Amino acid sequence: MNKAAFLDVNNSIIHNDRSKLGGNFYTLSYDDVEWIDGAIEAQKKLYDMGYMVFWVTMQNCINEGKISRVDCENIFDQMSDYINVKDDIITDYRVCISREDSQAKIDAKKIAVWNLARRYDIDLQASFGVGDAKSDILAFKGAGVGTNIHIDLPDTTAKNDHNVEEADGIAPNLQTAVQWFLSEGHNPKSLFTDYVNKITGREYILCNDANFNKCFKLLQIFKGRVSSYHYHKSKSESFTVVSGKVRLVIDDEVVIRSLGDTIYVTKGTPHSFEALSDMAVLFEQSTEHNDDDTYRLTQSGVGDAL
Repeated sequence: MNKAAFLDVNNSIIHNDRSKLGGNFYTLSYDDVEWIDGAIEAQKKLYDMGYMVFWVTMQNCINEGKISRVDCENIFDQMSDYINVKDDIITDYRVCISREDSQAKIDAKKIAVWNLARRYDIDLQASFGVGDAKSDILAFKGAGVGTNIHIDLPDTTAKNDHNVEEADGIAPNLQTAVQWFLSEGHNPKSLFTDYVNKITGREYILCNDANFNKCFKLLQIFKGRVSSYHYHKSKSESFTVVSGKVRLVIDDEVVIRSLGDTIYVTKGTPHSFEALSDMAVLFEQSTEHNDDDTYRLTQSGVGDAL
């Protein structure tokens, strides 16, 4: 049997920014498609590791008469063609519609998963699901998908889409979820559920081990948020950009870094970072973290803090 990744679309692989039009924003033409940073690369990584890539999406714009089903599916055909040509990723998708209550919408997605599994001979227990809504997780989990990661967006207006207990874990974006799902001996629950809300975004504590003097974190930073300008007397650290683009001030130098770049900060060196993309994610590696070892010269905030 084959294994697969079942991916929600809006806010998981493409942006669904409701603020752009002052209300509900739908992807009504291919020109509206804006890929989330790192989403295509994440799908490529899954595909290269032997996972078939499926999109399972609920499109209320069809229910509301804003677009026909044929035209909506044409957009997904173009998206699929784009990543196939760009990165040789073969995808399939199912567009779900339901005019009924939330449970009916969950059931519609479950049926879509089952139909894909039957067509492609998928081992659901060995497969992977990702979505930003609680309904995504309930649908994938209810269909029998083995591991399901919730993309928790702090700015979402839907309270039900925070702290989804039914998920095996949470992540700031698809790229991070895939990175850890494919890691040997992954345990999504322990990796993603321990986080701290910050002015800049969220801080995910992956490991803070005093015995080995090691600390690993994921720092989720939203555009326009700036961390404090601070330094550590004992801790040295490195930051690898795993999503988006950041501006860093390191001592008296300003640098711009993007996906894949690593920055090293020695103890005693003041530094600050700001997201230049809608969201940036940094993977921090350091010696053991201790809040008493953080000396702030400015405070975190919105806009240029320096």
